[in-house]
Amino acid sequence: MKKLNLGCGKKILKDFVNVDIVPGEGVVVWDLETILPFEDNTFDYILMDNVFEHIHKRGQLLKELQRIGKNGTTIDIIVPHFSSYTAYRHIEHCFYCSYFTFEDTGFNILERRFKCFKGLPLRFIFDWITNLFPRATDIYFHKFLPVQTLIVKLQIGKVCKG
Repeated sequence: MKKLNLGCGKKILKDFVNVDIVPGEGVVVWDLETILPFEDNTFDYILMDNVFEHIHKRGQLLKELQRIGKNGTTIDIIVPHFSSYTAYRHIEHCFYCSYFTFEDTGFNILERRFKCFKGLPLRFIFDWITNLFPRATDIYFHKFLPVQTLIVKLQIGKVCKG
């Protein structure tokens, strides 16, 4: 199983191809705003942990993920929720995600879930409420329920030609 850790930063994962714009030991140095340096249908699993919010050319990157992933590849994307202070505290963040950001992208959405702030008393209750009512959370609840992170699991479903 070939796995890709895209935008790895300092989080170098064993048995993954680790890619980041910042050089490091065991890192393939590459700008994610350009065509990725991999053959078509290369990866079985792709991880993007707090990377997508840094990308200006998000549509191009999503097309690249479709290209380099195999049919059935799972993509885990972890981003700060648009209502979280963590979405705005980094000067490099150029995009803010909601529960519905990855709809109509050409991927199958396998899972979406909110995570509230770590260390919050009774966090599991907040997580349960926000995930039970995702639309209401994005529109209303985020004003008083401390959503921090959105975790999305996508799957590539390529159409067979011929």
